[in-house]
Amino acid sequence: MLISVLSFLTPKEAFRTTVLSHRWKYLSPFLTGSLDFDGLYTMWEIKEGKKGLNFEREKFLQWVNHTPKSYRISTIDEFMVCFEFNDGSKSHVDGWIDFAISKGVNRLELDFTAAESYKCTRCYMFPNERFTSEKTCIKSLTSLTLKYIRLTGELLEHFLSNCPLLERLHVDHSEDLVNLKIYGSSLKLKYLHIIRCLKFKSIEINAPNLESFGYVGKLIRLHVHSAPRLLDVRIGGMYSLPIYYAFGSLSSYLYQLESLTLNVRYNYQLAFKFP
Repeated sequence: MLISVLSFLTPKEAFRTTVLSHRWKYLSPFLTGSLDFDGLYTMWEIKEGKKGLNFEREKFLQWVNHTPKSYRISTIDEFMVCFEFNDGSKSHVDGWIDFAISKGVNRLELDFTAAESYKCTRCYMFPNERFTSEKTCIKSLTSLTLKYIRLTGELLEHFLSNCPLLERLHVDHSEDLVNLKIYGSSLKLKYLHIIRCLKFKSIEINAPNLESFGYVGKLIRLHVHSAPRLLDVRIGGMYSLPIYYAFGSLSSYLYQLESLTLNVRYNYQLAFKFP
């Protein structure tokens, strides 16, 4: 009965129950399900100057690090972390990723968005060497969200090739992402969004199951070779740059779309004209 009650709690709430009695303390390690380490409110307080980043980051690290050690979890459905981290916390974050993968995680989300993005330096680098081996196959992964994390197109392509169930891929503010090729008749990918990756230059898409594609950023070379199930497209520019470049490759799919969202920052000198 107690395990059933604990399963409805967040990791922070479950951890607090360990002070109630020895019985609760020994039951908490057997929880399964979702591990959601949400520091969004704390990040807001940091941005407002109510709390200090370094002190709160250390507290957050201790919280996340303690959970895998104290929980004897057999499997987890989702592992999510939302807080500002950079490469100075790399060894900790690498360990969290290893833990999540070892537990057969389905949904992995790492949101390291900075409280003040213009001050963000030394973004965390995803451990490529752990996942680019031909032997690496994450069979359970269905959704991957990475924000303010450095990673390459090669790594993303490896995930797509070696995660047979991957349906959702969202990348936001990755400064090392330059080129990306989405190919494969067996791809399960349904959702692909690339947001504000400032060095991004080109993407090629051949995805039989893709339903939603989103891109926000500078002008790129966009080639959609095959996306027969595409229903939702979201295109946005940055710094008042035009977005007309996207329509050449997407024109063949406009008739089948259920949703088309264009996010344009208006500049009277670069007035947008629908093609």
